[in-house]
Amino acid sequence: MLDSETSPSENAPASDNPQQVQSAAIAPPVAPTNQENSLPPSEAVPYSGKRQAFRGIGRQLTETDLASPGVQKMLLEELRLVDDKCEELESFCRLFHEVDKKAAVLEEKLKKQNAFENLYTVSFGLGCAIIGLAPFYWSDKSNAGQMTLGVGLILAIGAFVAKAAKR
Repeated sequence: MLDSETSPSENAPASDNPQQVQSAAIAPPVAPTNQENSLPPSEAVPYSGKRQAFRGIGRQLTETDLASPGVQKMLLEELRLVDDKCEELESFCRLFHEVDKKAAVLEEKLKKQNAFENLYTVSFGLGCAIIGLAPFYWSDKSNAGQMTLGVGLILAIGAFVAKAAKR
């Protein structure tokens, strides 16, 4: 069979989708090199942004690039966005410091409260233990049992009154 006699289906691309055929005919864009921008390789800045469209583009701008009104508008828009983000972060910073101060004050109050709770627990427990020991020291000849009972009661009742007054 001659080349001119081939059927139309044989000349057609493998895909029936016209967009795929059209995109296959278009060559991929070539990223500018440092030679095109007249920059030495040591001055090339690596990509660090989030925008995929700017991934292959060097970040240095020449005087001719800066003279373009489109570039100037893009830079001004980026500056505005960065300023807005900076103001937002400054408000978060102020809010953080306010909350940090409140947290520090509350931590100190909590330390004082914990110390008081520990003192109450020890005083009340020790007072009750001394009251429990009073019968061992109770005798007709000495006042040791009565003094032991008195000290235990003072500790236990004092701890209870201090706790009630604290609330």
